[in-house]
Amino acid sequence: MSEITKDEFGKSVKRYQLELYRFAFSILKTEEEAQKVVQRAIVTAYKSRSRLRKPEEFKSWMMKIVVDESRHIFKVPKWSGRVTSEVDCDLWDFIMQLEDNVRPILVLFYYDNYSTKEIGKMIRRPKCIVESRLSRARVKLETFIS
Repeated sequence: MSEITKDEFGKSVKRYQLELYRFAFSILKTEEEAQKVVQRAIVTAYKSRSRLRKPEEFKSWMMKIVVDESRHIFKVPKWSGRVTSEVDCDLWDFIMQLEDNVRPILVLFYYDNYSTKEIGKMIRRPKCIVESRLSRARVKLETFIS
């Protein structure tokens, strides 16, 4: 298979950059660190674009790279992002308080509409682990809502 072209790579990055940022932010909890991680992930992906076997899997491939890059960043405990409404803000604050191993799964599942199988591939965990963490998050979410 041929390597993704520079033009195709650029178009794909533009298409998914908001989702990559949102995912990085859900892991790291700060705008600055999320931006750094996404930038590093883009550079890493560009350098290794010959490893992308299927162009239609670009987004999930980039998400895996974001996870890897995020592991190199220190986490900051307080959220400092922006949200569009008070309800969104309360919900996002709640999500940011969840455990580090649950928060990204919740964002990928509910905000980016990935299946548990796809999320498992991204974070390199079995589907059953993803489902278990998602279930725990749902219980906490129900408590928050009621």
